[in-house]
Amino acid sequence: MNVGLTVDAAGTSDEFMSLLNILNEYKIKSTFFVGVEIKPNIIKYIYKNGHEIGNHTYTHPVSLINLTSQKKELEIKSSHLILLSILKEEYGDASIKGFRAPYYNYDPDIPKILEKIQYNWDSTKAYFPVLGSEFKLEKNGNIIELPSLFPDDSTMINRLGLTEKQVLKIWKKSYELSTQTFVWGIHPYITVKNSDRINMFKHFIEYIIEKDGKFLCLSEIAKIHNE
Repeated sequence: MNVGLTVDAAGTSDEFMSLLNILNEYKIKSTFFVGVEIKPNIIKYIYKNGHEIGNHTYTHPVSLINLTSQKKELEIKSSHLILLSILKEEYGDASIKGFRAPYYNYDPDIPKILEKIQYNWDSTKAYFPVLGSEFKLEKNGNIIELPSLFPDDSTMINRLGLTEKQVLKIWKKSYELSTQTFVWGIHPYITVKNSDRINMFKHFIEYIIEKDGKFLCLSEIAKIHNE
């Protein structure tokens, strides 16, 4: 199973460092969806540690889909240029190849905008294996859609009030019901908030490794599906 661990980058510097230390411990590659509010030194450190940087809009709008086409494009392009500028200060060959809209706000305008800035993939849609909705790859023009598992950690813990054991059970069941590709997302301020949640996260990583899951950045998964 190809596994894409994605991180919607929201949290304190300590939470970022805690997460990055765990990923380094297990030698896992992941894709961080970053907004421009994240400190440049954190963005560079994420990239330095071998993780991919993805675009997550400029202002993290609650409803990207309700913006005009011009404002959507501005949100995406502005974030792209700023993030790329930050990375290229130290890493001249850095590139950004993918996008995720906040709150799973998929919009058919998005692939058209992403093509303009020569992206390869989007990961805005969601899939629900526990409810019978499998990971389904789509292609819109040159943009590959890599949906992400829902409910995510924020929805399960903050909105539904589930315990760490319940979240872990849903993650495992979702993995068992998946085939070939499993894309799954977390938020640092949720998943590494305390020791119980860190243990939940590590337990699931170890479960995936035991099942021979292979952790890849989303650009690597997109390339496999595009071959």
